Amino acid sequence: MFLTARSPAPWSAARKFLEFLRLCRVVNCLALASLYVGSVTVFSVSPPEHTALRAVSWFLIAAFAYTYNDIRDIEIDRSSHPTRPLPRGTITNFGASVFAASLGAGGALFSLAAFRDASVLCPALAIAAAYLYSCYVRRLNALFANLWTCATVLLLLLSTQSAPPTALAALTDLSLGFILLARELQKDVADSYGDAPTRPLGYLVNHEAAGNIVYLGLLGAALFGFVLMGAVGHPNAPALVALILTNLSILSAAILVLFGADRAGAQILLTKFALYCGTILLLLGGQHLARP
Repeated sequence: MFLTARSPAPWSAARKFLEFLRLCRVVNCLALASLYVGSVTVFSVSPPEHTALRAVSWFLIAAFAYTYNDIRDIEIDRSSHPTRPLPRGTITNFGASVFAASLGAGGALFSLAAFRDASVLCPALAIAAAYLYSCYVRRLNALFANLWTCATVLLLLLSTQSAPPTALAALTDLSLGFILLARELQKDVADSYGDAPTRPLGYLVNHEAAGNIVYLGLLGAALFGFVLMGAVGHPNAPALVALILTNLSILSAAILVLFGADRAGAQILLTKFALYCGTILLLLGGQHLARP
């Protein structure tokens, strides 16, 4: 009763459940868990049960990060994203806080159970980084916050890789990192109206000319990295299709900038699609991608 706000029409249990899924961005969380599984199949050998436990831990950590961020941003979202569950009142702040605490605790427990070596530091650092991002980092400097987000996601990849990293692992980390940073920069443009009173404006908003050069440079570096991944990694046929789709989406985002189109929303979708395709590339490539 106390987990959701009162509304004129009673919400069914299924609709309440869907609202909590919306709150934690379940699709993004599944994508990150899939990225972990894909990275494991390429860069390490792990029993299926260990991989499943670790993927669940990353899913819960990502869900905690998204939920806690929405709790911190509830006043901002009332104007910029009024249809989200917290501003709309379909979930109360208290209910969301209980949910976030459960997700964070679950992510920590699954990590302790699944990671039996130094790699346990990666999920532990990710939980701390997600908390610090929502509380402090995103209000300090926009570009620093973007880099912080990318580093937090890259912890997931690093938890699957040996030290020192192989050439393929380094290419994967850099390529996904570049495209993720490009997406974060464009996301700040789309969010600049609602975020302006409470956090610094995005780098691309404050430095339009230089920002476009930086953005195109990131896309170009990501494209080059993915092409090298195909050359170094020997992808099988399904992975090659995913690789081609990844590169096409990156090229499309770059073309929008080159032709001066003010399409922040489209660029966000294209870079997000590139990240999904990169994840599929790892999932489909498997050991074929890592074959010497």
